[in-house]
Amino acid sequence: MPEQPDVNLARLLPHDPADRLPLRADVVELLRRAGVEFFRIPIAPEGEAMQAYFLSPAYIHCHFTPTWVAQEGSALTLLQVFLSKVHPEDREHMSGVARILLGSENHNSDITSNRFRGVSETGQWCWYEVRMSVRMEGDLRICEGLMINVEEQEEARHKLERVAFEDRLTGLGNMAATLRSLQRLIHPGGEARAMAPPDPADTAGDAPPSSDPQVARNPDPFAIIWLDLAGFGRLNSLLGRSKGDEVLISAARILREWIQDGDLLTRPNSDEFLIVLPGRDSDAALSAAQHLQQVLPHRMQSHTDLQRGLSFRAGICSYPHHGQEAETLLGYAAAALDQAARHAPDALVVYSEALTESAREVMSLEQELQQVLSRNELRLVFQPQVGADGALLGCEALLRWQSPQLGMVSPGRFIPLAEETGQIHGIGAWVIEEACRLQAHWRAEGLNPPPMGINISAVQLTNSRISVAEHLLNCLTRHRLDPAALHVEITESGALEENGIRQLTAIHSAGVVLEIDDFGTGFASLSALLRLPIHTLKLDQSFVREMDTSEASVAILRASLALADSIGATALVEGVEESWQAEQLVDMGYRRFQGYLFSRPLEHDAYTELLRDPSHLRRQGQEAASAQS
Repeated sequence: MPEQPDVNLARLLPHDPADRLPLRADVVELLRRAGVEFFRIPIAPEGEAMQAYFLSPAYIHCHFTPTWVAQEGSALTLLQVFLSKVHPEDREHMSGVARILLGSENHNSDITSNRFRGVSETGQWCWYEVRMSVRMEGDLRICEGLMINVEEQEEARHKLERVAFEDRLTGLGNMAATLRSLQRLIHPGGEARAMAPPDPADTAGDAPPSSDPQVARNPDPFAIIWLDLAGFGRLNSLLGRSKGDEVLISAARILREWIQDGDLLTRPNSDEFLIVLPGRDSDAALSAAQHLQQVLPHRMQSHTDLQRGLSFRAGICSYPHHGQEAETLLGYAAAALDQAARHAPDALVVYSEALTESAREVMSLEQELQQVLSRNELRLVFQPQVGADGALLGCEALLRWQSPQLGMVSPGRFIPLAEETGQIHGIGAWVIEEACRLQAHWRAEGLNPPPMGINISAVQLTNSRISVAEHLLNCLTRHRLDPAALHVEITESGALEENGIRQLTAIHSAGVVLEIDDFGTGFASLSALLRLPIHTLKLDQSFVREMDTSEASVAILRASLALADSIGATALVEGVEESWQAEQLVDMGYRRFQGYLFSRPLEHDAYTELLRDPSHLRRQGQEAASAQS
């Protein structure tokens, strides 16, 4: 240790002790035991007076600075030793505090640090906070303050942080944590990351080092991948919530393993995850998402046996190219994800301004759709189904929406949106009610209408809280209709849900005929198909359209007819537009058709006239065939 300097303390010490806070040694020790350490140190100017102060009873130090520091007699040495006891991630911030302290020349300057981690007297990292003031004693600037152990407060705050910012299922950050992490990346000088408690959003990878809170720097670019597990909702419905949670936990674990140090991973919504890639742009993020799509199925298989049919779609955007604020970027990533959901289960979409306009259009469409029933803007049109001899065998009721603001809206636009927003339940209930009302009306007029096919969405069938079967059977009873008056058409994929199978079985048991619509285009399981009492397979029009160019389409048409025969069902082909198509289909063995060759969808009055004179349909088909021959 350095020798004690030979100086005259009485001559060098200031002679105004009244300005000094009177503290007995036992009081200082009592405060220390309570986690509050009082300190009093000279900070400037360096020299003999400072050395003398360090060796006087006026000097009081905290446990960060050992007793030998006083013999050095230097504030710079003391601060260097102090900083060596500070956690490396917090040292830059405390260095900034030290610079402010040394540069403070104002009397009664008050300085408070952010919370930081330092070595405790037991050798462990603990959280501390320093509160100081600077005053003059003679020519010396003196710093007095308190170093407070705030470990318990930090633990309590961590618990609150976890409640507010952590997803309890996966341990990842939630949407609030996502927003906070993005704000910190965009405004790195606003709040030192090292001073705050650990962010759940940062737990998947090592966060980049924090910057001095007093010195702002330009933020680095970053990219966002907002992905959603396609097929999870269906799996969750089939297997139950506990199995769904197992899949989400496995997905979170896989994504943790896949991301790199410095990347951020959160779970903002039920089956959605968000990845932030610091230092990368949208192109890099797109490449990363493509790589993840390649490795995810294999890794999911190694974690759980419940990966069946799971993939993901994603929306991508980047800072600062697409936006300057966290909320804006999240909105853009969500818009890109929404567009991806409309494309394909595994679509990857990078945000563009066109998506914002598209999102506005969707929002406008959704707002109008909410009023569609109260404004009575929906109607049904009817496309006849005919036999090989041109006889009217039935019709399919097709939904039309004439909006005063938007004009005629295609079902391809508003039906998927209605399914997504849940409005399909009200719309579907209206279709059932209207179909029953019209069938009852025509029967009362003595027109003897053939069965009417109505489409029921898979979303309606998979909702366990709303029973489509109960509503349909109630409508039939209320309108005094024979159940055979209606045929229920369901898409191939919609028929495979367990809850859907139960409802369809109940519908069939009541006497309503079941038809599989767009057969051959879904993800049918033959075992599930055989569980259903199917009356008709409706072959999708795409096979008819490709009959002259695709041998596979012809093979599918032949195989589907054989399948229908084997399960005791009939087969109907949609989209027949030309006579040669009808002739080939008849040669294959098909006897039921629907398409423009026979009739376009008819409005109410036109279909009523057809019911009065069905021979008109046969003549119309013959005329169309003659015109093409």
